[in-house]
Amino acid sequence: MLIVYRFLLAVLDMTENNVAEIENWQHFSLNQLSLLYGFSRDTIQKRIEEQGINPAGIKRTHKVYHGGEVARAVFQPFGKYHGSKNPDDMEPKDRKDWYQGESERLKIAQQLEQLVDVNDVRTTMADIVRPALQLLQILPDILERDFNVPIDAIMAIEKRIDALRNEWAEQLEEL
Repeated sequence: MLIVYRFLLAVLDMTENNVAEIENWQHFSLNQLSLLYGFSRDTIQKRIEEQGINPAGIKRTHKVYHGGEVARAVFQPFGKYHGSKNPDDMEPKDRKDWYQGESERLKIAQQLEQLVDVNDVRTTMADIVRPALQLLQILPDILERDFNVPIDAIMAIEKRIDALRNEWAEQLEEL
């Protein structure tokens, strides 16, 4: 409702007769745009310059701009990188601030135990895998002794267990 009120105020103030010319009803001065959008003249001027918006004309020695073009410039994310979260697209100051913020975020996440050190993960995973691996190591002996499994089957089982052990070791190293 407030934006409609501001729009009406800006449109009514466009000419000396307080009536807008039909072909220029969307053209506003910096003061009118400031009143319409609720931003300071300086902010609107900065956004207009940043986006390279050209004046739509001149009214009573003042430049006037198309309201829709200025609205897109005023209400889009501020800065040259337009809200990108990729630090490579940011200005140096913004990039520095982003990295400092990320560093602080990671410290807090680690303090809250939302992040775990990779060495702790490796140790925990090794502790989980170790008992299973020990059982697999003695499985061929149990199969041979208690179930009289033929030696060629035992050899195939040992070969698969060795491959599995190597695969687990490689996966733990990759963590």
